[in-house]
Amino acid sequence: MRELVYTAVHKLGSRDNDVQEKLRAIELAICRKYGVAVADVYGQTDLDTNDVNKKNDYTFDSLGANGLPGNNGSGTHPNLKAIEEFYVPVVTEALKDPASHIPEVEVPPTVDKTVLETKLNEAKAEAAKVDVYTENSIAKLNKVIQDAEAVFHDENAKQDQVNAQISALEEAMEALVLLIDEAKENLAALIAQAEAAKEDVYTAESLAELQQAIETAQRVLDDMTAGQEAIDEQTELVNTALKNLVKQEIPSADRTALDAKLNEARVEAEKTDIYTADSIAYLNQVIAEVENTAAAENLTQEQIDGLTVKLEEAIKALARLPKPTPDVIDRSGLSEKISEAEKLSVSENIYTEESMEILKQAINAAKDIYAYPNASQEDIDAQVSALQAAIDSLEIADSVKPETPDEGEQGTGDSENPEEKPDSVIQQPENSSGNEDHDSTINTNKGNTPKTGDRTNVKVLAVTGGIALVVILSTVVIMLRKKRR
Repeated sequence: MRELVYTAVHKLGSRDNDVQEKLRAIELAICRKYGVAVADVYGQTDLDTNDVNKKNDYTFDSLGANGLPGNNGSGTHPNLKAIEEFYVPVVTEALKDPASHIPEVEVPPTVDKTVLETKLNEAKAEAAKVDVYTENSIAKLNKVIQDAEAVFHDENAKQDQVNAQISALEEAMEALVLLIDEAKENLAALIAQAEAAKEDVYTAESLAELQQAIETAQRVLDDMTAGQEAIDEQTELVNTALKNLVKQEIPSADRTALDAKLNEARVEAEKTDIYTADSIAYLNQVIAEVENTAAAENLTQEQIDGLTVKLEEAIKALARLPKPTPDVIDRSGLSEKISEAEKLSVSENIYTEESMEILKQAINAAKDIYAYPNASQEDIDAQVSALQAAIDSLEIADSVKPETPDEGEQGTGDSENPEEKPDSVIQQPENSSGNEDHDSTINTNKGNTPKTGDRTNVKVLAVTGGIALVVILSTVVIMLRKKRR
């Protein structure tokens, strides 16, 4: 006949401990009744899955990839490691000698509640002394009494639970605070508060009254025989003396300088085109802080002056934006063009008075722009163009034009260009456009020459108007810039 062995499993962290204890008692009783040996893993090993580490190491809930139990279980099912280390040794021992592993009848241990009952009665008596102990400490004791009574009336309570409540009652009674002790603590704190009163804030008369109350209260506080009534009386006297303190009349602080500096700071903070963003941001921060502090009443003159200095330092800390690097202006072209125009300007007997006057005006305007230190490259280039236009507009005077032969006396020369100026008569300096272009302009317009008057006059009038406008505009720009300087 094979022996029957019942295995009492390990302590399960996934189940209530009290329930497990009660079930274990029933199991052992049944095994005793029917003579069944018990492999007591529960009682003979320390495998308790209430311990998180043991739960993770020795239990599983699902099989691994290899088809074997894994780990990190909920604490109920033992894995192969748990079986090998805890179950196999205990079961093997029970199988070797089953008779010695039949459990004996367990006699429930007797729980002694006598001391708990005594402590409960003592605690209730102390809690009734509302004229001796403070209300707060009595309330804490009553809470402990309530918990202790629940254990005392619990039939299933264990001895360790009973003992814990006995200790809690003792600690709560020791923590009871005597009314007179609390009163003395309050009086001591009140005296310390009174001692901290500032002599430069209150009048001498009110401080003298307070000082007398402090001295009397201190004598009572130091008297070990002083009762509750005496302590309460001195507490009242010191409180009254504190309430009767009279503040000195302090002249109001002068805020004139502070207000002026605030206004200055606000103005400077608006100059975003002069100062850097970071320094303006810091100034605005200081302004906000000063405004917030200055809003408080009863500021001393020292505090007001300190705020003023703070603002002044923030204003001084403003950092100016770097000056823009001026562009490199090329004036060489204008210089050359001025020289070219001036060479032509001395040829008054060669060109018409009108065209020569335009050239001279253009030269003067160009010189002004050339000398203007803040002239832009655009200004320089415009004057070069104006000078070139004035040069191109020069017209040869009638007095130096070659005579035009009569229609019947014209030879084989170029009859289509009667106005062409021979080199022996005109020595015009070379320019960027050249005399060739100038003459060709006249020749190409031959077919459109008016019958009355000289066609060169029409061209002079047209060009004169454009050049004059350029010169006038240039002169206005120069005058405006000089005015700004």
